[in-house]
Amino acid sequence: MISVKNLWKSYEGNSVLRGLSLHIPANRITIILGQSGVGKSVLLRQIAGLEIPDEGKILIDNEPMRKGHSRKDVGMLFQSSALFDSMTVEENVAFALHSHRDSASDEGAIQKQVADALENVQLAGFQKKYPSELSGGQRRRVALARLIVYKPRILLFDEPTTGLDPITAQHIASLISSTQKSLHATVVLVTHDIVTALAIGDYFALHQDGIIPFSGDKLNFFSQKEPLVEAFIQSATLPSKELPAAPRLAQVCYTVGENRERIPKEILTS
Repeated sequence: MISVKNLWKSYEGNSVLRGLSLHIPANRITIILGQSGVGKSVLLRQIAGLEIPDEGKILIDNEPMRKGHSRKDVGMLFQSSALFDSMTVEENVAFALHSHRDSASDEGAIQKQVADALENVQLAGFQKKYPSELSGGQRRRVALARLIVYKPRILLFDEPTTGLDPITAQHIASLISSTQKSLHATVVLVTHDIVTALAIGDYFALHQDGIIPFSGDKLNFFSQKEPLVEAFIQSATLPSKELPAAPRLAQVCYTVGENRERIPKEILTS
């Protein structure tokens, strides 16, 4: 579905992407892991067409993305949620429909689509509220509703659980997974949150030093003793007491001090 080939991107002489290549399978959730500041969000912006890479190319369905061209079938949820404070929830979500339609649509039909999108993220009845009246998790869900309301085929998520408590983060991850299934979408999600990654990911890639040194499906990625992957997991793991109480995630073993247990195979193959 998406092929990233030899991508380079620099800012004021600082190279962030350094010949990065990655194949992103269609209709699956691809997780791009990496420490903060390595350029994961930069990669997403290139795929979304929000920025122009210095070199390299991105192909979607074997069609090269043109410079400066943002595709209508690609949607992105930003880490900040990027809601308009002066607009109601309904107006924020409807903004996506107005932006991605070539001609005006019936206002009643738009309201129905907005209501359906809000119901899908469990925010039915929130249409007239303003972002300032919402919690962080609710704002993130409004942003998700705005993303899915026009049903793009490719969904990009920039650290969707950052800044959320574990239970809310688990809920957002579940919504992303259910959205992917309902839309049969290709999802690319960047994070350093191992809990979210294990909960919903199908395919994994490690972003380090401007390239993708290792990628694979869940079982291969976490089972092989690849030094770079091992080092990232050990630096990113959390004490088990901080994990959500969900039965599926509660089985995952994390570092406590120096004693690290391997992630159980039943988690990797689920």
